[in-house]
Amino acid sequence: MFSIDILNSCLRIISFEVFALIRQTYSFSRKSSRSTSLISLDHGVNLEQTIASEDIQLTPRSQSVKVRPGGTMIVNFTFQSISDYPVDLYFLTDLSYTMIDDLETVSRLTNDIVLTMRTVTKKLQMGFGAFVDKPVFPFVVPTPEYLRNPCLNVGTKNLHCDPPFLYKHILSLTDNFEEFREKTKVARPSGNLDSPEGGMDALLQVARCSEIIGWRAGARKIVLFASDGGFHLAGDGRIAGLVRPPPTTCQLTYQADRFNSSLKYLGWHNSDQTDYPSVGEIAQVLTEADISVIFAVDSKLHSLYTKLAGFLPSAAVGILTDSSTNIVRLLRDNYDKIVNKAELMATYDADYLEVQVFSKCNGENEFSKKTVCNDHPVGGKINYQISIKAKRCFDGVKKVNLKMVALEDQAVLGVQTACSCPSCEKLPMPSSLTPFSARCQLRGHLHCGECKCQSGYSGDFCECSAESSAEGDATMLAQCTESGVKEPCSGRGRCVCGKCKCNLARYEGTYCECDRHGCKRASDDNQVCGGPQRGSCQCNGTCECKPGYTGDRCDCMESEKQCIDSSNPTGPKCSGRGVCDCGQCFCNSGYTGHLCNEIQGGESALCTDRDVEKCVLCLRDSLVKSFDSNEKTKSDEVAKIIIGSDDDTSFKLSQGQPTSMVYSSREYAIAAAQCESACNGTVIDTSRVKLVEVSEQKDDSNLCIIYTEDNCRVFFNYRYSDAIYVNRKVDLNIIRKSECTKTINILYIVLGVIAAIVLGGLILLLIYKLVITIDDRRELANFKQQGENMRWEMAENPIFESPTTNVLNPTFEENGY
Repeated sequence: MFSIDILNSCLRIISFEVFALIRQTYSFSRKSSRSTSLISLDHGVNLEQTIASEDIQLTPRSQSVKVRPGGTMIVNFTFQSISDYPVDLYFLTDLSYTMIDDLETVSRLTNDIVLTMRTVTKKLQMGFGAFVDKPVFPFVVPTPEYLRNPCLNVGTKNLHCDPPFLYKHILSLTDNFEEFREKTKVARPSGNLDSPEGGMDALLQVARCSEIIGWRAGARKIVLFASDGGFHLAGDGRIAGLVRPPPTTCQLTYQADRFNSSLKYLGWHNSDQTDYPSVGEIAQVLTEADISVIFAVDSKLHSLYTKLAGFLPSAAVGILTDSSTNIVRLLRDNYDKIVNKAELMATYDADYLEVQVFSKCNGENEFSKKTVCNDHPVGGKINYQISIKAKRCFDGVKKVNLKMVALEDQAVLGVQTACSCPSCEKLPMPSSLTPFSARCQLRGHLHCGECKCQSGYSGDFCECSAESSAEGDATMLAQCTESGVKEPCSGRGRCVCGKCKCNLARYEGTYCECDRHGCKRASDDNQVCGGPQRGSCQCNGTCECKPGYTGDRCDCMESEKQCIDSSNPTGPKCSGRGVCDCGQCFCNSGYTGHLCNEIQGGESALCTDRDVEKCVLCLRDSLVKSFDSNEKTKSDEVAKIIIGSDDDTSFKLSQGQPTSMVYSSREYAIAAAQCESACNGTVIDTSRVKLVEVSEQKDDSNLCIIYTEDNCRVFFNYRYSDAIYVNRKVDLNIIRKSECTKTINILYIVLGVIAAIVLGGLILLLIYKLVITIDDRRELANFKQQGENMRWEMAENPIFESPTTNVLNPTFEENGY
């Protein structure tokens, strides 16, 4: 080896002068190829067309570029979201018996859901499916009685449930919303034994069974996942002896249930043969299927599902109230979160290309290195610049696939390398040759920008010898292995000629030890270290945050400006209803919203707010009494805090209430003063209260009923005022007339019922005695009559001679002696 190097050096010195004279004779000049680009309008690069032309949002669909090795080419793309984009909405519901009330609410609110979604698209389809868990012990009770009816002994009377199942597809996507209502209405619950459910298995089947579900090409695909329990993941199935991984194909079949042969449905009937899926598998399948997920879960599970959503390509989490009464608001809010987030994903061969994405989001003036645009409005435009760098020459075309996450919008870049030098290659060989070039490690000749290596050497720059060019050479592997690490190139690349060739663009460094995507992702936008605007990922796997951000994810803002209403800079943080942490409001119980300025549970939640009820009853009693008696002053104490205007058309309170509150009459001002303690801390604006004769119901108002202790019903309706996002107040109309029912003493009712029962019994006894007596007398008379009929007639015996003989004394005289 040493002698060959010396010989090469000698030949190089001798040849320099000879070839210098030749180059002077031919006046050779070398020109490098230039990078060029071409927009292909006819889709010169193959790209499957799945979206209608009017629904294409990412343009142009394809481009072709030619790049010099080591050079960089910038290619422009534009994403503009369109309104009325088709939406496929699939409800995947936990059908355990604890969710039966929620399902009834979804069925009842079908019209509201449709009307809400039609405000964003007229091309809406809805479908329905349900899940519980794998029907195998210990996830269900294996007794025959339980398998036939898992709702036995759960404290619910007369509730017959379907046998346990993992996933049941009930209704394919359709625009027949009345059919959707009926299917959700008649769905019967089931049950399982443990708290976590098999929803992740069901979610995979929804994504993989696209033809059965009815997903449309070119539509935004959304799954509303509703559950009040956690979820099983890979490894949980080992408890039941399930070690086989989940299937990679659709498993839905129409057949009879194994525990009830009379029950047939389209579902996954052999789900007890495989384990549950992993988070990585779920993310991969949802990415391939372009599906977004909205998790509607119980408040105690919010943090769990938020962590899961951080690993998924497009997901949002909302809190589901009791019986799902806020399902419409939850769906719309989280739909907006998904739609308003645009993310571009680029895939390419990192061995040959280096690709970076720069974006200019809606309203921004400069490009920045990021792939995600948050708060992207419908109709807004995002400009992308794709930076392409070729690492070395290659044959053919290398593709860079660009795709919008959770959408079918995609584009493709066909990249070729400009490695030929036509002006150089036309010259005779001596003129186009630089012998033993330093660029070729003095081991080859440089010809038109390319090293022609001598025998025994290889590589782009002749850096590899024949003995060490093999990837398995021990000496070369040692040069590719970092001290203290067992695997060459940290297990993330290939060792070639003593140098690491990293597998993916995310890995870099001498030993591929640096993972620029290995840091934690921010919980709000799922970007590594919160994206380039917040921080950068260091080689040791930690985030280095930029000024203004802290935390291991760079998602904690040091400033508290985000917790203060911009329209009221001097107001309290989080509207005084929560605490500000990392630039985010954590609301007290009963409040929600970005600034804790909304009532939790939807706008109708005020109807059940006990504090609001006390305030309304106090205001009504005071106003009715005041107007009925036509009193101008209630008392000297109250009158002292009333400030009237010159024309007595408006009134203020000098204490107890802000002086900015103006009342239309003295009666309203007095009522506000008297009910100060009852209304303090509620959302009721006492200066915007009206006592009306009938309900002034408006489209955006809510009618509420208060049931008082004296069996009366008090009515009021309300709507949020324009200042709701500043101080959370409402306009309130109290109906003057209440509906009362007379008080009934329960004791009297009970005694009356008892007396009626006793009296009725006595009357029945008397009637019975009377009937019996009459019947007995009738029977006695009949008996006597029959006795009379049986007597013998009086008759003389013809042969009878009386033993008595009467003799008349002829001499007897009546008056004689």
